[in-house]
Amino acid sequence: RGPGVRVLSSMRDLNQNMSAEARASSNNLPELQYNLRLLVDMTEADIQRLDLTSTSQKDSTARLMLEKASCDRLVSSEKSQIDRLEKVLALVSAAKEQANVSGKSEEESIDALWESFNDILQEFPAEFEKHKLSSVAVAVVIGPFKRMFARWKPLEFPLHGIHLIRKWQIILTRTDSSGNKIDESWYLRLLADTWLPAMRRTIVTHWNPKEPDTLLTSLEGWNEVCGDAAIRYVVTQYLIPKLVKAVEDWEPRTDPVPVHHWLHPWLKLVGIESLIPVHSVVRRKLSSVLVQWHPSDTSALVVLAPWKDVFSGNSFEQLMLATIIPKLVIAIRELVIDAANQSTVAPLKWLFVWENVLPDSAMVAILESEFFPKWHQQLLQWLFATPNADYSQIAQWYLGWKNLFPERLLTHPKIQLQFKHALDTMNQTLAHGTAAAPPAPAVTAPPPLPTEIFQPPPPPTEGTLSVSRARALMDDGTLTLKQVIERFASDFGVVFMPHHQKQHLGKQVHLLADRQLVIDRNSAYILESGSWLPIEVDEIRDLAELLGD
Repeated sequence: RGPGVRVLSSMRDLNQNMSAEARASSNNLPELQYNLRLLVDMTEADIQRLDLTSTSQKDSTARLMLEKASCDRLVSSEKSQIDRLEKVLALVSAAKEQANVSGKSEEESIDALWESFNDILQEFPAEFEKHKLSSVAVAVVIGPFKRMFARWKPLEFPLHGIHLIRKWQIILTRTDSSGNKIDESWYLRLLADTWLPAMRRTIVTHWNPKEPDTLLTSLEGWNEVCGDAAIRYVVTQYLIPKLVKAVEDWEPRTDPVPVHHWLHPWLKLVGIESLIPVHSVVRRKLSSVLVQWHPSDTSALVVLAPWKDVFSGNSFEQLMLATIIPKLVIAIRELVIDAANQSTVAPLKWLFVWENVLPDSAMVAILESEFFPKWHQQLLQWLFATPNADYSQIAQWYLGWKNLFPERLLTHPKIQLQFKHALDTMNQTLAHGTAAAPPAPAVTAPPPLPTEIFQPPPPPTEGTLSVSRARALMDDGTLTLKQVIERFASDFGVVFMPHHQKQHLGKQVHLLADRQLVIDRNSAYILESGSWLPIEVDEIRDLAELLGD
């Protein structure tokens, strides 16, 4: 079958299968054999070197082919980008030429430029973004926009050009994949250089603050396109200073147009916080005018009522406390209640016209301190000082006063208590003749009114007040002696009220039922057998309990 095929990795492998005779004969001619082996080894080394070189060159060739393919693709891509950029450049150049074409109106030029740049954006979005063509678009279109807005009259044509700005907003605003705005700097630049100067010129030079409607319509319409930041800038830099100046020049006494007619329309767009500088001037002007106001003048109500829910914080309450309430207190204090000949009830009506402006707590505080004490006193005098009093007339008198009160006040618990006690007084007197008067509410007259009238009333205290508790409250300053006596009278249902127009040594005389008391700080004195004698807190409580029984 012939010799087998073998693969040799070295020339020395040829000797491995030599026959014994061949090996024996190999000892002959050693020098020749050495030279032959040397030549074989050198040839083998040359063969291995050439094989390694061939393999390396094949690898280099393959790598170079890959690099060539990559370069070919890069060249093709760069050529494609160059072609696209040349097309973009051609379109931009054509757009610039359109901007310079004469015979077109600004609106036509702006619209044509928009179509050109919109085509670029739609066809080459990557190039538009990469090379920031928004800046190029603004540079090209800003001229026509400036010329258009230079002739714009916002008070006559509030929304002129808004459709063009809205279209350019799409091109100049970058958004993310969700449609959220991430960069509108070039759009705002366009507004700042074109729309904003026109709006500033209009507000500063041409706009009359007492005619807000046209400018308000313009800003409300542009708010959707310009955004809150641009409108806020216009408001703070131009609108508010113009309104402040207008309010400074406003004359409340002679101006036929109330100030709220031209300030309140801005509340929805601008907000109360932004208008605080304007409102502070309004309050100052109103305060100066109301110094000479009289409660019979209802024009103050027309001016002040619209500000009730507008002034920030408690500014409105403070204004009422400083200007309106003191004069209403004086008017009610000067009201003379005369059952025989009631000349007027006008001061009470002056007070009630403010029912929707003043808090109920303020109205009730004024009535409790200035009206009901002398009203109860007059009722008591009529019942106990008039022989054979006509109770039908007294009932009519009672109903006449009650009918003067607004329905909302009549539902207030403290007002109901006042009328209920007056009714109980009449009923008990009718049943028992000249018996002692039944319980009446504890009323006080502490001018001036406290600022707490605008605060909610404190929660009622349950249970009667003990002497020890009363002393403790007086010691720590929580209650005065007068307030302690009021609590005793309230706990036991006894009348405690100022004695009408009666004083002792300059101190107001009070009635505890039919007993007369004088309070001097934390000391009290009672009239006994024509002499004023000191009386302690525990004695006052015992007396109130006895009179209540």
